Amino acid sequence: MKQWVIVISLCICCVFFYQCEKIEGPYISQEDAIETTVDFPEYSSAQMQRHILAEEYTGQSCSNCPTNGHQPMQRLLEQYGDTLICISIHAGVQAEPSAEIPNDFTTSVGDELYQEFNDAGTPMAVFNRVPYNGQYPLFYNKWNLAIQAIDRTIQTAAIQIITEVNGHQLTIHTKTTILSEQENPIKLALYIVEDSIVSPQIDRDQLIENYIHRHVLRGAVNGTFGTFLNGNGRVEKDKSYMYSKRYSCDVNWDMNHIHVVAILINQTTREILQVAENKVVENR
Repeated sequence: MKQWVIVISLCICCVFFYQCEKIEGPYISQEDAIETTVDFPEYSSAQMQRHILAEEYTGQSCSNCPTNGHQPMQRLLEQYGDTLICISIHAGVQAEPSAEIPNDFTTSVGDELYQEFNDAGTPMAVFNRVPYNGQYPLFYNKWNLAIQAIDRTIQTAAIQIITEVNGHQLTIHTKTTILSEQENPIKLALYIVEDSIVSPQIDRDQLIENYIHRHVLRGAVNGTFGTFLNGNGRVEKDKSYMYSKRYSCDVNWDMNHIHVVAILINQTTREILQVAENKVVENR
């Protein structure tokens, strides 16, 4: 009889613990991360400044994308400098490879982001994954307005990235320092971007054979929507969180043009709180 009481008590405790302590994954665990073996310097005032992420949806067969996508985005990058970081996401019907455009820039992470944030095709863009006037994605004539509507005076976090390259194996070390109180769970997502890829692009009524594609999304290091900074995503102000991981890049990618983009995400609202970019060759 005592044995049954013990078993029943244990079951009740397990159910209670599961209900109270259930953590929604994925999360950073020993299996997911590797040891951080680098020393980070003090973060700078530039790293504390809030940066904006532009996710530009495009495709090589999208005839309007150069004029109504790539060109206005480049103008914004020149206007805002390092405070605006762009990822070019090839997704949707007009991103599919063809006989005249055989290179495939689509990715599973890009497809997932397209399904989640874009119901209007290409060219479109989303800024910090927050709506402007209640809507996204946005056509290029609203891009600058969307950037200006984001409060960039908030110092949410400072993200530092150090990368190590061995052939096509990339080791990424990050340190995220939380600068303000956060009510919701926070995730960190790491994306791989390749810049200056020469490949065909349809521009209006002609095929440009040697078109230069910028900021092309190549993959996600720790999942499309990242992993919690700590066990349950709850973070503390003025505390730093380390995360390191290895990633094997495709042998066809030019490592001289590979960048790591780190984004800090409010899991509840899906808003991007901070973003940082690192060109990997800078730390060889």
